[in-house]
Amino acid sequence: MAEKIYDTIVIGGGPSGITASTYLSRKKFEILMIYDKLGGRTIQNPGEPQFISFTFVKGEDFVKKLEEQSKENKIYMREENVVEVRKE
Repeated sequence: MAEKIYDTIVIGGGPSGITASTYLSRKKFEILMIYDKLGGRTIQNPGEPQFISFTFVKGEDFVKKLEEQSKENKIYMREENVVEVRKE
């Protein structure tokens, strides 16, 4: 099996990781997003008051929207616990 080459690997699937991945994918970068838990700690929140474009959204609903957006932007996602990052 041939290895897939990515332009960028984003570690973390919370709002910041998904935002970074989304902006990069819009610029036609091939992105791999590796995360331990999609949505990060956001899924545990009972709600996000006044988050950009929402007046109020439950944490789990917000994570679903983030996941949908990631799939629409063709971001490759892999659930995996990252322990170490090193350059070879």
